[in-house]
Amino acid sequence: MTKLTEIDTGIERDPPRTLSSVGKGRRTVLPFRHVRVVEAGLQDSTDSHDNLVREREWLLHPKETLELFGNAFAAEDIPSGEGRLFVLAAPLPHVRGAEVPDVRVGWSEADRYVVELSEPGYGADWEILRYEGGEAGRIERLHRWQRERRPERAVHREQRMLSNTWGDRSLDGRMNEAFLLDEIRLAAEMGVEVVQLDDGWQKGVTVNGVDGREGHGSWSDFRAADPEFWTVHPERFPNGLKPLVDLAVSLGVELGLWFAPDSANDFSSWREDADCLLGFFREYGIRFFKLDSIHMVSEAGYLNVRRFLSALREESGGEIVCDLDITAGARPGYFGAMESGVLFVENRYTDWMTYWPHHTLRNLWRLTRWVDPLRLRMEVLNPDRNRETYVDDPLAPSAYEPDALVAMVLGGQPLGWFELSGLSSEFREKARKLLEAWKPLREAYFEGTVLPLGETPEGMGCSGFLSVNSEENRHVLLLYKGMAADTRYRLRLPVRLGEGLRWRCVAGSAGVSAEGEWLDVEMTEPLGYAIGTLMR
Repeated sequence: MTKLTEIDTGIERDPPRTLSSVGKGRRTVLPFRHVRVVEAGLQDSTDSHDNLVREREWLLHPKETLELFGNAFAAEDIPSGEGRLFVLAAPLPHVRGAEVPDVRVGWSEADRYVVELSEPGYGADWEILRYEGGEAGRIERLHRWQRERRPERAVHREQRMLSNTWGDRSLDGRMNEAFLLDEIRLAAEMGVEVVQLDDGWQKGVTVNGVDGREGHGSWSDFRAADPEFWTVHPERFPNGLKPLVDLAVSLGVELGLWFAPDSANDFSSWREDADCLLGFFREYGIRFFKLDSIHMVSEAGYLNVRRFLSALREESGGEIVCDLDITAGARPGYFGAMESGVLFVENRYTDWMTYWPHHTLRNLWRLTRWVDPLRLRMEVLNPDRNRETYVDDPLAPSAYEPDALVAMVLGGQPLGWFELSGLSSEFREKARKLLEAWKPLREAYFEGTVLPLGETPEGMGCSGFLSVNSEENRHVLLLYKGMAADTRYRLRLPVRLGEGLRWRCVAGSAGVSAEGEWLDVEMTEPLGYAIGTLMR
């Protein structure tokens, strides 16, 4: 039952100055009168959640005080489109155990709206970013802020097509030298640039391995279970990793490794873990590490995770890229370790009917409004596995052409969540042609401001991404059509493009023209796609 306050009685009095005397937090006066506030509620622990972005929006009014939780907020002047971003480089509230609001917004004694920011701990502080240009300007500023925090090395500024065999659910059962040599050869043929060895390359047994399912294995305190846990498995790889690395180098492919930092005692063995991965970097040149099993139960644990990640970054000269798994546990999340690499966003499997391509596209599309897409690792699976699970499902993975499936994750960091040797020859060939057409465009795509375009993807209408590069007047466009019968779409552009732009399609099929604030699209193929440029 709502409790009535003095101002709920109907007796009219001067309104209280709602933030006249509160807390000890950092306070910022907004120089705007008509203000839209947007809260980004981001969700990790994606093994249990699929709706990863919840946006809430308010128009400020002197009568109301907002109390908000989260890591990213925007306050925007409606008439001008000028705004302020309040961003916290720390784990999400549920990991921090936030008990008081992260942000309070209200009317002050100075007849101005005031934003009060909490003292978050976790070695973090708020960053206040100015932007112009409304929503598109907000997205550009957020992406640039995240990009500025990453090393200036090319490996952190480029998209890489990566494969990982775990998505086919063989677990570690097929992990051996012969299998991986074949995967590397197929990767080179298809255009995959990194082959990542998941759980099973190491001597130690985890609870997720085949033997772990039989009652053995660890998920923390690994060296207590086996001092040689993170050495190369002697039976599966009797010659070590050198034959794999040598073949990969000769074919222009890189290797990556899965790894689980030891969570025991607040990650007190972080230095040993860092030395382990730096050893693989120095001996074999391995730069890509997927980090899993992290579970932080305190601020001290988080700070030790940061020390571990900082050591990898600094002592490799910025060459190591970490895929930070955010699928489970209490982890750094979307903004807690931006300097270290990309986010491994989802585990999805056709075995359990948890993978639909339009869901993955939807999450990428919605996250891009707040997270730099160069940091989002998004998956594509083998559509021929478990077809019977999706009987009579018009949006089943097998309803899409293979190249359309791959195209749906090119707006971020693409992950082939499959065994390359398990793909059909048709899939590999269509994916190869698509990647061959895409790679000349991707540098321009990520150099521009990547903006979501069209409808929120739900498997029916038309949506995509527009990368705006006004300086070069060369804009890259990724379009996706759902299963609806419509063939013509008019999409409102997030920004006005230049005049006289011509459409050049390099993959898929669509007719496109841009005029003023609108993009006119013709796509006839259900569940189809188109990739191309708009330029003079």
